[in-house]
Amino acid sequence: IVTYKGQKYIGSTSISTNPTFEDEKVKFETYIHDFDQDIYGENISIELIKLIRKPIKFNNITELVEQIENDNSQIKILLKHLKNDII
Repeated sequence: IVTYKGQKYIGSTSISTNPTFEDEKVKFETYIHDFDQDIYGENISIELIKLIRKPIKFNNITELVEQIENDNSQIKILLKHLKNDII
């Protein structure tokens, strides 16, 4: 759950290296669903709910994008029943 300026949103967060691109630096990246503002550099808070999967090395960017889309769909389904209670 992402909170920005007091408003809560569903988000997908990755905390890992980027094995597909052989990047060993750990990154913390959050995608906010149904959100179209540019808030880079602004403060947000994140509540982690469930681990969806561990990092995977994909053969190409197409496989990576497909998996991210699947992850986001799974997250929306997981949080759909919680949405009225938390968002």
